Amino acid sequence: MTIVEPLLLSGESVEWMQRLAREHEAADAWVSFEDVAPPECFRPLLWLGVVEQEDISFRLTDLGWWALGNFIVNADD
Repeated sequence: MTIVEPLLLSGESVEWMQRLAREHEAADAWVSFEDVAPPECFRPLLWLGVVEQEDISFRLTDLGWWALGNFIVNADD
């Protein structure tokens, strides 16, 4: 049996992903940079595959949606 540890992310990263999720639910799948300017820590989220970028727009991936609800923990709490 494999035990999966939660992914600890900075509060800034978690809050940005939550903003992406809220904007996605309120409008389009892709959220403009102008609506949710990314923090400096967004590049690791792209590398992890929980967020994707197209030009100046962002969205959570399927993995990102799952991780936000089940796997990600705010390390600043």
